[in-house]
Amino acid sequence: MRYHAFAEEEDFFILSDGKANIFGSVRERLHEELFSSMDEPTAAIAYAMLTGDSGEMDDDVLQNFRYGGIAHIFAVSGLHIGVVYGICNGFLKKLRLRSWIRCPIVSLLLIFYAGVCGFSPSSVRALVMCMVLMAMEAGGFAYDRVNSVSIAALIVLLIHPVHLFSVGFQLSIAAAAGIIILGAQITRLLRRLHLPYSVCAALGTTISAQFATFPLLLDCFGYASGIGLALNLVFVPLLSLVYLVLFISAFLACAVPAIASWALFIPAFLLRICVLPILSVEWKFGIISGFSFGALALIWYLIGIICSDKVNLKIIPKAGFVILFSIALTFGMCARNHMSGVQGAIYIHSYYGTNLLLVRQSDSAYLISSADLNESDLERFLLRERITHLDGIIFLASVEEIGAELPVVLQYVSIDVLYVSAQSNFINSYQTIDVQEVDDFFGLGNGSAIFLNEYTLYFRCMGAGVLINFGDIPDHLLDCDILIAEKENFQLLAVCEPTFEIYFNQTEGKTDTYSAGDLQILWKDDIIFVTDRDR
Repeated sequence: MRYHAFAEEEDFFILSDGKANIFGSVRERLHEELFSSMDEPTAAIAYAMLTGDSGEMDDDVLQNFRYGGIAHIFAVSGLHIGVVYGICNGFLKKLRLRSWIRCPIVSLLLIFYAGVCGFSPSSVRALVMCMVLMAMEAGGFAYDRVNSVSIAALIVLLIHPVHLFSVGFQLSIAAAAGIIILGAQITRLLRRLHLPYSVCAALGTTISAQFATFPLLLDCFGYASGIGLALNLVFVPLLSLVYLVLFISAFLACAVPAIASWALFIPAFLLRICVLPILSVEWKFGIISGFSFGALALIWYLIGIICSDKVNLKIIPKAGFVILFSIALTFGMCARNHMSGVQGAIYIHSYYGTNLLLVRQSDSAYLISSADLNESDLERFLLRERITHLDGIIFLASVEEIGAELPVVLQYVSIDVLYVSAQSNFINSYQTIDVQEVDDFFGLGNGSAIFLNEYTLYFRCMGAGVLINFGDIPDHLLDCDILIAEKENFQLLAVCEPTFEIYFNQTEGKTDTYSAGDLQILWKDDIIFVTDRDR
């Protein structure tokens, strides 16, 4: 679900005098000390690790961490809260404070740190789990990690129910639950190989977290890291140690600014050394993409639960259930991601004003796009649809917008032909793309198309007419079977008289991507289907 809001200047009113609260003041002080004592790229990474705010990082650097599957180090969660808990609890134990005194002090310190991190869903989840652990230890009760993560999720949702739809919250809960349910079981299995316990525990934790987050990453981002397991095993332990040193040094730098440069010298050096291999390699080569799970993710997780020690079954029935559900998952994924017998398809995608149509026929692929592309969303869409090359691209936009958006698309795919209207006076300054100025019907895969104006295209395919409009209505329109437009326009409807309508903006009583999500139009056996993309 997407939400667009617009407001005029007079609609705003001041709620406070603009002074930062204590959490904001600490963040500002931390930001000042880091960026004054470290070079900017290193300071940006350090600030992201300490607060979860990666806004200062270069987009390409952050994306490379994502490709490598280790961007979770910038989401303050169990790793970060666990380190802070270990420091505070260990220090207070050295002072021989009793647990009923130590527990509230550590809890307050953890709450303060979560506040500095903006009380992000992942930090609150880890915070609650630590507090439950301390309470259980202080009361002499057995600690149940499944109950702990359940309580943490419930508290976060009670405070902010909207976090249920937050990808960060979903990934945090999935990773924690995966480690709790599968981590110990995988560790025990690896011990049978006579490997050191530390290696087995690290592998068990990493594999279980990767297993639990895999469907979410594919469905939400269009890809998952295929090399993330190896990078997490190598770099996360190192970065955890660097984080420990960084946290202590940053605390000293904020407490005593006079020694900030000296205190932050060692963590800055260690951080540069640790991230150098990550930044030196383009980890995109190792990503897994081109398919999605949808509701089939439930079967994936069911297989994981059956394999764990949480289901008390003997080995033979357990193996039987795993095989049965694995077969069901395999057939379901094939049916979902490979549509045999389809003669052609138009995939319709929208994201905060970025409107895309992907036309696929046989081995050809053409993209029809609006302006104002969101780069990260465009990349996710192309990865999910397994697109690395386009036979042609059409922008239903002004000449200026085409010139601005074409380089954005070229970052992610190669393009053979750019089709533009002959009336647009487009200046061709591209040497790697064939720019074709057309003023009549032109071939588009197995069909044909014509520009009715710079914002409107008529596409004839498999005997059906599709009218696509992203802006101004042309003087002359053609009758169509399917109308795809940004919003409902009765003048447009009265002229083209479509059989079926699809809109990008929310439209009551009509099919729209705002409410239904991505859609697809399929041609199969001379029948046209319009369905939800996730079915």
